[in-house]
Amino acid sequence: MKPMQIIVPAIGVLMSAFAIVPNAGAQNYAQETVPPYPPSVTVLDQQLKNDEVSIAYAYLPKDGKLTIFSGNPEKMSDASALGSVELKAGDHRQLKVPLTNAPEAGTRLWAMVDKGKGDAVVPFSKADERAQQSFKAL
Repeated sequence: MKPMQIIVPAIGVLMSAFAIVPNAGAQNYAQETVPPYPPSVTVLDQQLKNDEVSIAYAYLPKDGKLTIFSGNPEKMSDASALGSVELKAGDHRQLKVPLTNAPEAGTRLWAMVDKGKGDAVVPFSKADERAQQSFKAL
């Protein structure tokens, strides 16, 4: 028997063994070391329709909510919540957030994602500026 006739089938058997047996250790390692994406929200200046704000995109690493505020985003004590929607973890596109009070045209608003329930505002740990974005009601 020629050496190539032995080597080629042996390589095929080894490759099959690696394909069949998953490497569970590597899978667990990847899950433990890859952090989730940070929370983020994308909203544009807009004319409000039916007292709703349109959100282009929102991502939450854990269940939480997206809230629309008026006032000063640097001072939460000056902020007034105008509406919110609870969201499951993951990415969300083309959301509508109903508002309890429609702001006047030209009002500066901001959208923020957090992990609080109800009226509580609980920022995600290690959240950065992408977790909130200001926009204008036109």
